[in-house]
Amino acid sequence: MKTQQRKDFRTSVILSEDQHLKLNAIALKKDVSVAWVIRQAITRMLDETDSSSNVTPLRKTKKQG
Repeated sequence: MKTQQRKDFRTSVILSEDQHLKLNAIALKKDVSVAWVIRQAITRMLDETDSSSNVTPLRKTKKQG
């Protein structure tokens, strides 16, 4: 029986100082890594996006015209 391999991806983001401090505070409070906090936030957002057909974009796009 073949086992399915999981492939993980690494990405980088630039955070504001406020975002960085808040993420660190959450991680310290929960005794987890900042990476774990970020993955949880992404998972929640993706779950909400999948379950909602009325999703508001994170930023408005410029109208082409």
